Amino acid sequence: MKTRSGKVHIYENRGACSVETSDGDIRMITPWAITEDVTLVTRGGEIVFRAFTGTCGIFDIDCVNGKVLTRVEAGDWRVVDPRNDHDTLHATLGPCKNKILIRNVDAPVTLSIVPEPMEYGSLFSAP
Repeated sequence: MKTRSGKVHIYENRGACSVETSDGDIRMITPWAITEDVTLVTRGGEIVFRAFTGTCGIFDIDCVNGKVLTRVEAGDWRVVDPRNDHDTLHATLGPCKNKILIRNVDAPVTLSIVPEPMEYGSLFSAP
């Protein structure tokens, strides 16, 4: 999906997803484990990716002039890339080879892999 100047909220997604927007938040919140490719790209809007434990893949997150907040409560979470800092995250979770690509400018990215991802509602963005 591609849009301009709009918020995109995705709930209970089960598979691959690609979203590009500008000047709007992206929230992908699902009670399912994500094991397929995901791309989330915006500028100036917050990105929230919250999914069920069992989610796996290769995470490539870059947040220019923002920060990356993470909470991963289960799985083989490996964050060892020397490029990682407050606004960049390159990591793997579990054995999957799918890519989870997240890009943002001037706003934060929140990544949460938790047992009850729907528990906090759609507005809560803390990891």
